[in-house]
Amino acid sequence: MFLAGPVTDEQTRGLYGKPSVSDTFDCSHPIPPGSKQNIEYLQNRGVTHFKVLLSWAHLLPTGFPNQPQQAVVTCYKTLLKQLLEVGLQPLVVLHGSTAPDTLRSR
Repeated sequence: MFLAGPVTDEQTRGLYGKPSVSDTFDCSHPIPPGSKQNIEYLQNRGVTHFKVLLSWAHLLPTGFPNQPQQAVVTCYKTLLKQLLEVGLQPLVVLHGSTAPDTLRSR
């Protein structure tokens, strides 16, 4: 099975019958506790891959590669580590449409 992320409210609401955990896969905020259980749930349901959408605007808000947003880098590293620990293969996609204006102007 292939799961394209990030997970939407509608997709996650039914997992446990409780409110959405969609922020788990949004690195504009730290990954909340309990996200690994959600990833394990996906793996237990037969999911083999997870699409991780990297946001230029979150990673490099200034557009300069030597000035990454460290909290976002850490978040993505944590997410990738959690995926690999439970056996999900991350498919990393860099979103060109979210490039910061300073990067686009170059």
